[in-house]
Amino acid sequence: MSSHPPAHRPRHRTLIRGAVATAIALVLATTATPVAMAAPAVDQGAPDYYDSGLAPTPYMGWNTYYGLGAPTEKEVRAVADRLVGSGLRDSGYDIVWLDGGWQAGDPRDAQGRLAAHPERFPSGIPALVSYLHQRGLRAGIYTDAGTYDGG
Repeated sequence: MSSHPPAHRPRHRTLIRGAVATAIALVLATTATPVAMAAPAVDQGAPDYYDSGLAPTPYMGWNTYYGLGAPTEKEVRAVADRLVGSGLRDSGYDIVWLDGGWQAGDPRDAQGRLAAHPERFPSGIPALVSYLHQRGLRAGIYTDAGTYDGG
C-alpha cells in the first residue's frame, strides 16, 4: 500500500503499472488457447479489420507536466529517448504531451502566434517535434484560451 494519497502518487508508478499491464496482456494474448470461431460473413460495406466488440486500445503516452512540471527541451528529449530505449514506445506509449510550462512568459510573439519559452526550449517546438517524430513518437501540446499556462 502506498504511503502517498492518489493525488500525490509519483507518476512513474503509473507509467510502470501501464507497462506491466501491457506486458501481461501481451503474454496472455500470445499464450492463450485459441478458440475456434466461425469466419464472419463477407460484407462489401464491412470494415477491413476484425471487430472483437471490445473498445480499441486508447492512445497512450507520457505527459510532461505530471513528471516534470514546467519542462525543458533537454528533459523532454531525455523522456523521448527513455520511451524508445525502454520498449514503452513499442508497447504503445507513443505520444509525448507537452503540457503546461512550455510557453513563453508572454505566450504570443509579435505576430500573435504562440511562442515557446526561449530559455527552456532554445531550439523551438518545431525542432522538438521533429526529434520526437524521428524516434517514432507523436507529439501533443497543451494550450488554453487564457493568458497563463500554469508553468
